[in-house]
Amino acid sequence: MKRSTFLKGIATGLAAPALSIPVFGQITKTAQQNRFDAFSDALSQKPWLRGFVGTQQIETRTQMQTVYGALPSGLRGALYRNGPAYHDIGGERFGHWFDAPGMIQKYAIKGNTIEHHGRFIATPRNRRELNENKMLFSAFGTGGAGLSSGGSADNQNTGNIHVTQHAGELMALWEAGSPYILDPDTLETKGKKVWSEEIESLPFSAHTRHDHDGSLWSIGYSAIPGGLVLYHISADGELINFGFMPMEVGGMMHDFVLTDTKLVVMIPPYLADKLEGEHFLDRYSWYGDQPVKALVFDKSDLSLIREIELDPFWVFHFGNAYDASSDEIVCDFAMHDDVTFMEDDAFAFMDGSWDGHVSTGLTYAKVRMNIRTGQSILERRPEFGPAEFFRINPQDNLTNHRHTLMLTERDATLAGIKRGENILFGRVVLYDRQSDRISAFSAPATQILEEHLIVPKPRSQDDFWILGTGHDWRAGETFFSVYEGLALEDGPIFQANMDGVLPLGLHGNFIS
Repeated sequence: MKRSTFLKGIATGLAAPALSIPVFGQITKTAQQNRFDAFSDALSQKPWLRGFVGTQQIETRTQMQTVYGALPSGLRGALYRNGPAYHDIGGERFGHWFDAPGMIQKYAIKGNTIEHHGRFIATPRNRRELNENKMLFSAFGTGGAGLSSGGSADNQNTGNIHVTQHAGELMALWEAGSPYILDPDTLETKGKKVWSEEIESLPFSAHTRHDHDGSLWSIGYSAIPGGLVLYHISADGELINFGFMPMEVGGMMHDFVLTDTKLVVMIPPYLADKLEGEHFLDRYSWYGDQPVKALVFDKSDLSLIREIELDPFWVFHFGNAYDASSDEIVCDFAMHDDVTFMEDDAFAFMDGSWDGHVSTGLTYAKVRMNIRTGQSILERRPEFGPAEFFRINPQDNLTNHRHTLMLTERDATLAGIKRGENILFGRVVLYDRQSDRISAFSAPATQILEEHLIVPKPRSQDDFWILGTGHDWRAGETFFSVYEGLALEDGPIFQANMDGVLPLGLHGNFIS
């Protein structure tokens, strides 16, 4: 069979059913309206839910007010962030945090001020739902009577998870369909990104990885039929290589890691073993007595080198990986005991039942895997606190990186933390892997922090800033903060805010 015919066969088999969900009557429109009412009632008693209220604005611009400090003279560029934003449409509410149409947020440095610009990501699905002011399509955790599967993953694409730049293009990334190209200045949605007509609309991950040569790597997964997709894209945006591995039972893989020579995909025991369900997540079952399967691929030809079994865990996000030797790979990641956050908390955000705390164990973890023997050593650091949203210094990519940045819950013993106020992530932690020490800053008790990241200082190999966003649910303000990376514990050196709480987002990147 010719390669082109083979690829078209894969595209036909994977693109259509990736998120296609049969229509059932168990969840009704009334239930979705009840969810809207339940959240509205809960909000008056639980003000920490403000970050999940959502927005009704298609586009917004604000010059943020400097609260204190000054922006470093060498910090120039913009932070782009992405996340679900339109949680309520036509008096109905999505069932899961990951489901709503996305909005791109741009925090641009202009002199000594921050200009915020937010704009609706106009995928075909998003345009239809907002234009008709009506929930039309099923999603990751939302289903029910009258909602359409759209016939393909791209027809359900909300573009709401991540944003990256490659080959001069800014792209909004989703979990199961195509990236969408955005204008970096106007934030206008320019259209779907097609790497090759042969693989158009195949699942393309929300998390990508850049190589030393500027090329881009990504993965994708399909539930039914089960499959793993691998992508390698050149620095100038051309498809270099593509791989597909069928799976007897589809797994869920949100992120992956690279080394200089290998690509590693970890498949937790969260498997699509059911053909029917009210929404996409209903297809999956958690098997806590089964191992994680770490698939190690050779980057040169995408061949599978080794499958290594690890003790069961769930993982959303990795920090970094590197070749410790010709036989060993090391990587760090945010390790979840199970899928409770995705199956419980992320639903509770939407119906207002969430109590403000993460309901599963999650810790910093590091694993060393031996490709030759298949053995592994897993190390956990629970003393760091419940940890997520890992980032590294981009200059340390694919190397034995010195620092891992993460968000954790606050230390509940800190003065000023009242019962019921230690909500979600309120602490920025920088782990120095060489000295085995952490430095940290805890935000005030009424602030929820979003993903923070490391921005290298110009002409410096080991000094950097840390920047990120968040909101104060009591004050009703969204803020942008900058820290000296090697003096994180001193708190922000600059902070600006604006009136109003933006919807809590997921991921972003700083573009100089």
